[in-house]
Amino acid sequence: MYARVSFIRSTIFEEGLGLGNYTDEEVDRVANLVAAGRESSLLTTISNLTASRAETFWASIQHTSVDVGMYAFSNSPYLMQKVLNTKDGLAGFHENIDFSVFIKSIAEIDLGDVTEKIADIAIEY
Repeated sequence: MYARVSFIRSTIFEEGLGLGNYTDEEVDRVANLVAAGRESSLLTTISNLTASRAETFWASIQHTSVDVGMYAFSNSPYLMQKVLNTKDGLAGFHENIDFSVFIKSIAEIDLGDVTEKIADIAIEY
């Protein structure tokens, strides 16, 4: 059991996920799921570890490979017009990656430039 816990801490949490602020309870939860062979619950638990720290939450953990309905609101008339645009906005159904493309377009973000600027920044959670 010690080897498993050590592997979870160093290889999965620290090296794999870049987490430094995990709890003993989180390590134990993952170790118990591994021991029980509960792969689906294990994947959800690990996903929730990173999502909660990034403050990113999903309405579903299912991946259906179909377009999803997106709901958005802005108190800015300019942004709301962008949201409701059926061609380039969020109106209707979209692939889940369309949301990031939309945010990139309204914020005028150059992801290549951002990636280059932050590539050497050490991150500690």
